[in-house]
Amino acid sequence: MKYKRWKIRFSSELALQNRCTVTICAAATLAIGIIIGISGGLYPHPHYCLPKSALPTFFIILTWGAVFLLIGAVFGIFFFSRRCRSDERKLSFALWLTTLVSAYAWIPLFYRAYSLFPAFLFALILLAASLALAVSLSRSEPLAALGCAVVAIWAFYISYYSFATLLLNG
Repeated sequence: MKYKRWKIRFSSELALQNRCTVTICAAATLAIGIIIGISGGLYPHPHYCLPKSALPTFFIILTWGAVFLLIGAVFGIFFFSRRCRSDERKLSFALWLTTLVSAYAWIPLFYRAYSLFPAFLFALILLAASLALAVSLSRSEPLAALGCAVVAIWAFYISYYSFATLLLNG
């Protein structure tokens, strides 16, 4: 019974969104993410000791692409929504921008500059900003809040990955 209610609510939330706007926002953030990812390098330093629970690099690249799509879709959902109040939209935009910048900054810091501690700090900022964005959007835009929660789960893993790599490589 609960599954049917959630399915109906999810479908009704999705029906209220302008799919074209959400798709354009998601594609734009993905395109910028690809450009930053290519310029930032895609493989860790060859002398790094990675944690045993590290995901393969190919999976990390694919997941970052999905995260960038989600971050862009969240922007398309809340910024162009009629249900978001002006003050809520301003706060959400600031949190969204912090999430996006910290996600974009982590890749070159970790893979290109080999700066493990700043990469760890940006991963923590990404985690905090995505959680705060999920909480701020939970009432007016639950679909966007769900997307932020998924980004927060990835940010938790990236925080762990950065911290473990930092500890192993001192």
